[in-house]
Amino acid sequence: MTILITGASGLIGSHLCKKLAYMGYPVVGIINKNKPRISMLPAQEPVELISCDIRDAHYVNAIVRRYEIETVFHLAAHLPSTTNPDFIKVNVLGTSNLLDACYRYKVRNFIYASSMSVYSAPPVRLPVDEEHPTRPDDDYGRTKLIGELLCECYSRVMRTVVIRFSSVFGLGDKSRVAYHFMQSALSGQTIQVDGDGSQSSDFIYVGDVAQGAILAMRKGRSGEVYNIGSGRETSVLELANLIAGLVSPPVEVGLSGKPATRPFQFVADIGKARKELGYSPNSLVDGLKKYREEMEL
Repeated sequence: MTILITGASGLIGSHLCKKLAYMGYPVVGIINKNKPRISMLPAQEPVELISCDIRDAHYVNAIVRRYEIETVFHLAAHLPSTTNPDFIKVNVLGTSNLLDACYRYKVRNFIYASSMSVYSAPPVRLPVDEEHPTRPDDDYGRTKLIGELLCECYSRVMRTVVIRFSSVFGLGDKSRVAYHFMQSALSGQTIQVDGDGSQSSDFIYVGDVAQGAILAMRKGRSGEVYNIGSGRETSVLELANLIAGLVSPPVEVGLSGKPATRPFQFVADIGKARKELGYSPNSLVDGLKKYREEMEL
């Protein structure tokens, strides 16, 4: 079974490529032509990387047809941190192109990577389950939600599964809060926390996210949505203190004096993924320890 992973050079895509390749699956990874092959991708395993713009419907169709793809993990997207993002054409048109190619060439599984950003901010209630209102407050979240709706349309004629990721951390990303905290700790510097540190999120190690995606491929029901997170609410101040204690001697934690960018609480309800997929993430501390070890290599 040949697997196609879009966004293969990204944080989640690179770890998913590596995990699936080590499991013995032949993997084709689509990368942005402006991004080089990153070191997380295995050199000796059956992974073939292709530079492709998913806005090019003709090229997308050619790849799906040529490699006789049976499963697609669609992770490619312009993120909020993208410089001059083209959210509509990449996140919406690109997703539409992939779904159309998969339907045309009878791809067995389409796993769509969505985000906690599709939920209302701040949440109406905690924990946030899959039935929580979806009222995204930025263009990234809005276009990811449109992608979910496209998957729902296609679920009538092919198998599509949507997975909504929480706040993912891991080797290969330098824009998220866990990276900045870990970088400070490993450098022996004070970890600077924005706001008063009470703002919270659902932090999840990328290895657990990759495992959740694979379980969605194996066990997810077509047309369904699954939260993939830790199921544990962690304040930013608590995250900083956990990371500070992972180095010896522990570094200090202080307040930066800057306002928090998302000053509210968030935690995902992962009960549905636990019950239907058998999803069981490791603890936050274990994930942070793995992250520290990877950054030290």
